[in-house]
Parts: sequence; C-alpha cells; structure tokens
Amino acid sequence: MTSEPEKTIRIGVLSDTHGHLDNRVFERFEGVDAILHAGDVGRREILIDLGAWAPTYAILGNVDQGGDCWNLPLQETVRFGGVRIYMNHGHLQSDPSRRIQRILEASREIGPDVVIVGHSHRPYLG
Repeated sequence: MTSEPEKTIRIGVLSDTHGHLDNRVFERFEGVDAILHAGDVGRREILIDLGAWAPTYAILGNVDQGGDCWNLPLQETVRFGGVRIYMNHGHLQSDPSRRIQRILEASREIGPDVVIVGHSHRPYLG
C-alpha cells in the first residue's frame, strides 16, 4: 500500500504594512494557500484585500492598538498539515537586543516548528 504524497502548501508571510500594501505583494503571493501577517497591519482593509487572495491570519502589532485592528490576537499559532507556526509581533519585548531570543524561549511550551516575528521593519520582497 502506498501513501498519498503530502500536498505542498505555499504560505505568504508579511508584517509591518502600516496601512499600506504594495501591489507587488499580490504578484509574489499569486497561488498561495494562506497568508500570515505578523502585525502592524494598520487598517482592516489590508486584511480584507489579503483575504480576497487566500485565508489570512493576522496578529496585533503596536500600530494596531489604537486603530480598527485592535481586536487581533497578540500571538497566534496556526497549523498547516503537520507544521505548527507561531506568530508574535515582538513589540512587547522591552530589550530589543534580546527580542527574538525571548520570543523563542516563550514559544517553547507551544512547541512550534516555525516562529515568525514582525516589528523588524526590514523591507524584503522575495
């Protein structure tokens, strides 16, 4: 008996859109199965636009706390196939030099396979 090969899942990941969505994102996200936004969405319309392309999961960033995205979760764990992905924006970490390390330590009890952290403000589209 042969088992079915697992389906490849393509996930688009972004963060820190701050209410603006570059149209190149849609070119890069063509054919994705899901979208993960790691905080600082900026406007609910961003999530609506992304959700028109694929199921979208988002978390709260510091920019979202006073806007119309205030009710997003601070962190989120999603599962695709057998892969558990943990998202945390990272803005609540008081020591920026240890931000990633502290988030990794905090996520250990969740046991994720992948950790996604926003708040870096490093532009990359690839």
